[in-house]
Amino acid sequence: MKTFKEYAMTSRQQITQMQGYWGDLKAHGSQKSVDDTKKKSLERKFGIRDIKLDRKGKIISFKSERGKLVAGDGGKNEGYQEDQNLADLVGGEASDMIKALKKGDVRKAKTSYKIIGRLLK
Repeated sequence: MKTFKEYAMTSRQQITQMQGYWGDLKAHGSQKSVDDTKKKSLERKFGIRDIKLDRKGKIISFKSERGKLVAGDGGKNEGYQEDQNLADLVGGEASDMIKALKKGDVRKAKTSYKIIGRLLK
């Protein structure tokens, strides 16, 4: 079965996780230089850029390494995101199943078929 990856997380979950990393970073100096240093560090470590902060210094949005905007919009698009994540997981398994069938590996194809069934329950 495919493993759960960060790209399969909802936007709110991604923002919360990055906020945790943001809070753990240590930097010294004025608030602006500290924020710039933290932004550069997160860009190097995770490939995220265009980090937007609120007045309290909390992350409200950023662009992922693939260029996708991740925003904690209060759950407005969470249902869509979950549906999209499920579609991505099922699509990956379907792709694996088709490859297995082309190679004649019926056992692998059946396994992928069962995994798709579990995902859709």
